[in-house]
Amino acid sequence: MRNAIKYIDAPESFVEHTLCRYEAAPNGCWLWTGSTTADGYAQANYKREGRQFAIYAHVLSYMVHNGDLIEGMEIDHACHDPETCAEPCQHRRCINPAHLVQMPGRENGRRSGSPIARNEAKTCCPRGHEYDKITVTGRRCSICDREKSARQYALHGASQNARRQARMRTDPDYRERRLANQRATARARHRERYANDPEYREKRRAEALARYHRKKAAQRG
Repeated sequence: MRNAIKYIDAPESFVEHTLCRYEAAPNGCWLWTGSTTADGYAQANYKREGRQFAIYAHVLSYMVHNGDLIEGMEIDHACHDPETCAEPCQHRRCINPAHLVQMPGRENGRRSGSPIARNEAKTCCPRGHEYDKITVTGRRCSICDREKSARQYALHGASQNARRQARMRTDPDYRERRLANQRATARARHRERYANDPEYREKRRAEALARYHRKKAAQRG
């Protein structure tokens, strides 16, 4: 956990005072009575050697009662239910160590109920197609992408092709780059299909064998 040292080095008097600042709720939560962050999490501050440190009270409570955090893990409120809890969720104020668990940050984010978490939980695009592509910008739907490409081609494809063909005829460097890219794409598609399509693989092997026999027959003749 980042900045774990400020929890470990917190003065004992501050820790004792902080962990007493709660009201017990009927559901077992210890609801923090001090200040909270903009997101509703319990927070407290202390001074040490002329510097002021801000900490999350629920993290402090977990570390005091349950031990230090594992590297890469975060504290989550087990009492929080992302399906039923309304915003702002009162469970963010809970400092009951029995309600606090360690989990990876990504899983903690999924359970937060935030807009990002809700989007990540979606498996289909707005039109109901399954997300089946992962790109640098996120998950994509190949059906919608193809339809968008078709619309763009209908609007601009003819003029773009005309400009590309004219440049292919007049610009040798551009023509060589285009042809090299096309050859590289064709080789990549061939390798992928050869590895995953048994029928295609057998067909190509048969073609190669036929070419070999024709070559041998020509040499003998």
